[in-house]
Amino acid sequence: MLVDKRVTSWIESQMIFIDSYDSSFWNKAVFSGCIIVTLFATLWLMFAEYATSNTWLKEYQLAGDLLRRILIASCLIIYFVRLQVTVWVFQKRKWTWLETITITVLMSFVLYAFASVGGNNKLGCGCCRGDRYFALFIRLLYQYSF
Repeated sequence: MLVDKRVTSWIESQMIFIDSYDSSFWNKAVFSGCIIVTLFATLWLMFAEYATSNTWLKEYQLAGDLLRRILIASCLIIYFVRLQVTVWVFQKRKWTWLETITITVLMSFVLYAFASVGGNNKLGCGCCRGDRYFALFIRLLYQYSF
């Protein structure tokens, strides 16, 4: 039994978050705040020509196909909501500040890179115009929902 206790205590000493169910409210709040600022800045750059007439944004604005930018913005918003539900509802473990800063920088970069690459693409969605696919989607949704 003594060996088992030693092994058990060594394993427990190696586990950083054992019995640590601190909600890490401030860590998660900083993460959520930075992600929402990144999301708003990205959406602003995606639709800057409709939101402002500032010429200093012309260099940074994403000027791809409008339907593609709308689809990407929708995906970003859905991903943001999913991320917030995961962080605030499902993730119950403690966050360290190092983890918070690392994940915040990484996720902010990923969200902007996703929008930048897709938002600057000038090709239409699919091989035909995107509104045909949207109309087909609405028709199928209507047909199978009733």
